[in-house]
Amino acid sequence: MTFSEVIYIIIIERAKTKKEVTKMRKTEIREAIERLEELKETIYEAMDEMEEILKEVAPDVYTMSKSYWLAHVDGALENRGN
Repeated sequence: MTFSEVIYIIIIERAKTKKEVTKMRKTEIREAIERLEELKETIYEAMDEMEEILKEVAPDVYTMSKSYWLAHVDGALENRGN
Protein backbone atom coordinates (compact mmCIF):
# COMPACT_ATOMS: atom_id res chain seq x y z
CA MET A 1 0.00 0.00 0.00
CA THR A 2 1.43 3.36 -0.96
CA PHE A 3 1.62 6.47 1.20
CA SER A 4 -1.22 8.11 -0.78
CA GLU A 5 -3.49 5.10 -0.41
CA VAL A 6 -2.98 5.18 3.34
CA ILE A 7 -3.87 8.87 3.44
CA TYR A 8 -6.98 8.26 1.34
CA ILE A 9 -8.10 5.48 3.67
CA ILE A 10 -7.56 7.72 6.69
CA ILE A 11 -9.68 10.47 5.10
CA ILE A 12 -12.51 8.04 4.39
CA GLU A 13 -12.32 6.33 7.79
CA ARG A 14 -12.41 9.62 9.65
CA ALA A 15 -15.57 10.66 7.85
CA LYS A 16 -18.48 9.78 10.08
CA THR A 17 -20.92 8.83 7.35
CA LYS A 18 -20.95 8.05 3.66
CA LYS A 19 -22.77 11.34 3.10
CA GLU A 20 -19.82 13.15 4.62
CA VAL A 21 -17.46 11.39 2.21
CA THR A 22 -19.57 12.33 -0.79
CA LYS A 23 -19.70 15.91 0.46
CA MET A 24 -15.92 16.03 0.30
CA ARG A 25 -15.27 16.81 -3.27
CA LYS A 26 -13.27 14.17 -5.02
CA THR A 27 -11.05 16.84 -6.52
CA GLU A 28 -10.12 18.09 -3.05
CA ILE A 29 -9.15 14.59 -2.00
CA ARG A 30 -7.23 14.05 -5.24
CA GLU A 31 -5.41 17.37 -4.82
CA ALA A 32 -4.52 16.53 -1.23
CA ILE A 33 -3.14 13.15 -2.28
CA GLU A 34 -1.14 14.74 -5.11
CA ARG A 35 0.35 17.30 -2.73
CA LEU A 36 1.24 14.57 -0.23
CA GLU A 37 2.96 12.65 -3.04
CA GLU A 38 4.93 15.80 -3.94
CA LEU A 39 5.98 16.21 -0.32
CA LYS A 40 7.02 12.56 -0.17
CA GLU A 41 9.26 13.11 -3.21
CA THR A 42 10.75 16.18 -1.52
CA ILE A 43 11.55 14.06 1.53
CA TYR A 44 13.23 11.42 -0.64
CA GLU A 45 15.28 14.09 -2.44
CA ALA A 46 16.38 15.50 0.93
CA MET A 47 17.27 12.01 2.16
CA ASP A 48 19.40 11.43 -0.96
CA GLU A 49 21.22 14.70 -0.29
CA MET A 50 21.73 13.77 3.38
CA GLU A 51 23.18 10.41 2.34
CA GLU A 52 25.65 12.07 -0.03
CA ILE A 53 26.78 14.53 2.64
CA LEU A 54 27.16 11.82 5.26
CA LYS A 55 29.11 9.58 2.84
CA GLU A 56 31.59 12.41 2.28
CA VAL A 57 32.05 13.79 5.77
CA ALA A 58 31.13 10.95 8.13
CA PRO A 59 31.14 7.50 6.52
CA ASP A 60 30.65 5.74 9.87
CA VAL A 61 27.60 7.85 10.66
CA TYR A 62 26.32 7.22 7.13
CA THR A 63 26.54 3.45 7.63
CA MET A 64 24.62 3.64 10.90
CA SER A 65 22.09 6.10 9.46
CA LYS A 66 21.49 3.97 6.39
CA SER A 67 20.52 0.98 8.47
CA TYR A 68 18.60 2.89 11.12
CA TRP A 69 16.86 6.25 10.73
CA LEU A 70 17.07 6.53 6.93
CA ALA A 71 15.60 3.03 6.72
CA HIS A 72 12.80 3.97 9.13
CA VAL A 73 11.84 7.07 7.16
CA ASP A 74 11.94 5.10 3.90
CA GLY A 75 9.86 2.31 5.38
CA ALA A 76 7.27 4.77 6.65
CA LEU A 77 6.92 6.39 3.23
CA GLU A 78 7.24 3.87 0.46
CA ASN A 79 9.95 1.34 1.30
CA ARG A 80 12.05 2.05 -1.79
CA GLY A 81 15.11 0.59 -0.11
CA ASN A 82 17.50 3.34 -1.23
